[in-house]
Amino acid sequence: MCRRLEGKNALITGGSRGIGFAIARQYAREGAGLALLSATHERVEKAAALLAEESAGLAVVALCADVTQGRQVESAVADAVARLGHVDIVVNAAGIAPLGDVDVMDPAEWRRVIEVNLIGAYHVARAVWPHMKHSGGGSIVMISSGSGRRAHAGWSAYCASKFGVMGLADSLAKEGRPHGIRCNVLCPGATDTEQRRGNFPGEDRSKLLRPEEVAEAAVFFASDESRWVSGPGIDVRREPI
Repeated sequence: MCRRLEGKNALITGGSRGIGFAIARQYAREGAGLALLSATHERVEKAAALLAEESAGLAVVALCADVTQGRQVESAVADAVARLGHVDIVVNAAGIAPLGDVDVMDPAEWRRVIEVNLIGAYHVARAVWPHMKHSGGGSIVMISSGSGRRAHAGWSAYCASKFGVMGLADSLAKEGRPHGIRCNVLCPGATDTEQRRGNFPGEDRSKLLRPEEVAEAAVFFASDESRWVSGPGIDVRREPI
């Protein structure tokens, strides 16, 4: 059976849990080598070891970096390229989602959401850009959210960060076109993740997307099937729009 990502390597931020981990697992099943990046060393090492065991021979490396710190990100990307040989796909899945009304949330916490979700995605894209230009192109997949299209009360920091990701991705798609670098966005609806359960502990999880369902959509943007696609945001939802 032909695997859709055979011969490619993917760097996935937030790759130790949630949607990021589900995408990493699905990419490995499709033949991609992996570099998982997380701010938590123990968690990313454990995730990488599990995927290495499952994927039987594919390269899986663990990287520890805080995406809000540009120099840490540059070092991690250089390490991924050195250890894997090349990076063809980048998935920006690192994100946080503390909620609260604008007059309640601490300003430092509000700023932290922007730094992780938006500025972190910028740092990663900026760090990988020269490598992709040098190698003739690549695919960047941004994980935004349904809340990057439709705002909600009490979600101002999260929505602002995810709307920002949409604008960043659109600009990168245009900048990358002359270099063969594609940038696309997935906008998942409510998804059953640890983070979501922390925000909504009494929610009926049977109605939520599974991270694996988002991962299936992420394969398309990483594969050659989407080689002419760059710029759009695609909703992944169970509930009506």
